[in-house]
Amino acid sequence: MRSRTSEKPGADVDRHPVTPAPTEDLSPASAPPYERMSATKVASLQRSAGNAAVAGLVRPALPVQRHAAGTELPKKEQQTEEVKKAEAPQATRTSTQEKEQVKAASAAGKEFQKAQKLTPGAMSLAGAQSILQGAYGDVKDIVPGTIVILPDQPACAAKYDEVCIAAGIINPATGVLWAAGDCAAGDAAAGVQTEGFAWQGVVYVNGATTLVTATAHEILHNNAKDTFRGAVGETFNEGMTEFLARKALKASGVKVPATTAYPDQVKLTEKLIDLMGEKTCTDAYFNGPDDLIKKFEDLKGKDSWAALKALAEALDMDGTTKALKTSFKSWWRKK
Repeated sequence: MRSRTSEKPGADVDRHPVTPAPTEDLSPASAPPYERMSATKVASLQRSAGNAAVAGLVRPALPVQRHAAGTELPKKEQQTEEVKKAEAPQATRTSTQEKEQVKAASAAGKEFQKAQKLTPGAMSLAGAQSILQGAYGDVKDIVPGTIVILPDQPACAAKYDEVCIAAGIINPATGVLWAAGDCAAGDAAAGVQTEGFAWQGVVYVNGATTLVTATAHEILHNNAKDTFRGAVGETFNEGMTEFLARKALKASGVKVPATTAYPDQVKLTEKLIDLMGEKTCTDAYFNGPDDLIKKFEDLKGKDSWAALKALAEALDMDGTTKALKTSFKSWWRKK
């Protein structure tokens, strides 16, 4: 899957184009890489071009390292090895561990804010992981992974083409095997730009991107439960990912714009959270969606989740909002 920006096609805010709803069996070999991110107005990250599930990223406690725009992360290999060697925190952390991790997250956030004044660019692997661990370490360990800093936006698009071609991905827009230039063509058609994506545990980021949620968003995708995306659909998948990224960054002291990625998807996700509770939705993201779906159907009625998912996938803002407010039976009779 990839990530991009654009509230609506041709607009200046990021989102993914509408694609067929993913099935429960999400195969990385059958879909484009996870998540692309855009920096135009840097308002919405990624578009999904298929059904891919990826795994694994970062860990905390390393000092944030800033890279010059268009260069690889300094000491990337060394940093990754140190992260992997570090002792993983417990999934259910003690109060002392929580205080330490929250403190480390705050330090990473302040360091990032300071660095942005000197050299704006993507957040480091270690910094983003530390921030996420501070926010969600009591629910899920944010695991180690790899980051590749690309020189600029065209390099992101070219790398996206490269991994799609290597994996034998079918471009859903053309119906044929992915080809060089497809990413840029898709961006142009949607009025967006690719700023980064996650694929098979590796995060690729435009080193010059100013989208503050970019790295954290991609790391979250790689730490989500593998059944979450297929069960909830792209809208709630992207919306929940961006919601969690924004919340963690804000908690660490990072200045987050009012609008970042997937504004419509985030709005609908926030309505779902209002109805079902943030804890239930967060647990679903990291540990599996079964309990969320069961509770929703206990509240709204049999088959109500499938109907909600269909509305959300179509980005039917009014229909989805009504389905989240009224009982499913009452809403269905009005249709």
